[in-house]
Amino acid sequence: MERYRKWGNERVFGGGNPDPVIAADAARFAARQVERPGNPPIRVELVRYRAQIPSPKRAGLAPHDQPVSEWDRKVFFTLEPGGRP
Repeated sequence: MERYRKWGNERVFGGGNPDPVIAADAARFAARQVERPGNPPIRVELVRYRAQIPSPKRAGLAPHDQPVSEWDRKVFFTLEPGGRP
């Protein structure tokens, strides 16, 4: 599964500057995975989630004392296939 994460981070998301051709193909692929007869996808959003992780080197913080960070959600590409991806 590591290769898919790496592909998504390096090729689809592109370090914050997504390649529209690759992102569109990834969105079409995702749409095909959930498409059912009579129920085509209306919109596909590619979303990146990330959270700040506290440094383990901070003195006085046990693993259970570290605050839970909020997740940052960013929609970086949207495809509206119009009934067919």
